[in-house]
Amino acid sequence: MHTYCLRRIIYGTLIVGAILGLGLSTVQAQPEAYSHPELRWFTIETEHFTINYHEGAERSAKVAAKIAEEIYKPITSLYRHDPGKVNIIIKDTDDYSNGGAYFFENKIEIWAPALEFNLRGQHNWLRNVITHEYTHIVTLTAAQKFGAQIPAAYLQIFGYEQVRRPDILYGFPNILVSYPIAGINVPFWLAEGVAQYQRPELRYDSWDTHRDMILRSLVLEKKLLDLDELSNFASKRGIDFEFTYNSGFALVRFLAERYGEEKLEALCKNFASPLTLNVHAALETTYGKPSTEISVSGKLTWSATIRHGLLAFWRTKLKESSLSSADMQIFIRFFRQMEPSCITSQILVQTLADTPS
Repeated sequence: MHTYCLRRIIYGTLIVGAILGLGLSTVQAQPEAYSHPELRWFTIETEHFTINYHEGAERSAKVAAKIAEEIYKPITSLYRHDPGKVNIIIKDTDDYSNGGAYFFENKIEIWAPALEFNLRGQHNWLRNVITHEYTHIVTLTAAQKFGAQIPAAYLQIFGYEQVRRPDILYGFPNILVSYPIAGINVPFWLAEGVAQYQRPELRYDSWDTHRDMILRSLVLEKKLLDLDELSNFASKRGIDFEFTYNSGFALVRFLAERYGEEKLEALCKNFASPLTLNVHAALETTYGKPSTEISVSGKLTWSATIRHGLLAFWRTKLKESSLSSADMQIFIRFFRQMEPSCITSQILVQTLADTPS
């Protein structure tokens, strides 16, 4: 007779309730000194938002309320999802600039001072950050598998040793299997990509020469990230953060232009299915193609566009005979990457001259 046996199987154990709720609240708590308890706080309420602000930030709060109502319809109509009333907190207490979306709480925090970020060009700070963070709220709440009240679930199996004494209810545990199911698994590149894409007609964030420069560098140095690398944000350091933001924006633009903007709604909502465990499944369900094919197609499109633009630039330089010796060395190095069969500068120049515009 087998000495051990499964005595009890517990499955579908949902980790919810007061303990988890308390834990989430505690994570977001801030030290009293940082929360500035000496300040008086006020509220502006609009149809779809509440704006909380402290004394001295009234003007920024009124502007934020106006912007929020203006971008409400363009963003919710694209994803056909209304997250409910969203609370926006305006802060102007520190020499700091940023924004954050807390999608399980329907809350946005914004530091009012404008952020000047050289790698992303010039933007209207409040319009850009409010639209960016509200897009997070809309898309991520649409992608939640179990709603805001259940952040995660666990499938658990317990096994116990056979009971050998009548006064023992259960034997010693000898089996424990725990499989977590995240309540949301939207990859970083997609979450930030749609938040930067927003709606092109708004132009609060846009693809400019700075972003083009970053993508061009990644193409020429053959450092474009694949889907799994783009999805892993925790491992990034330094400029890699911006590479991931930028590549996510580029990939979302590619998906919208190639397959239609309306597919972004389907992509985000497909993550809400408990059976969609990763981005590869979501992409294949949405677009009917293997995720690798979509990713490779995007990379080839970027490479072709960048190659064409750089060739046009060098062709103009050559025709104007305005290349210095330093320019020529840069040109030769670049073109050998594009056309490895070319060896000498004379062949490079002739090849470029013969290349159709």
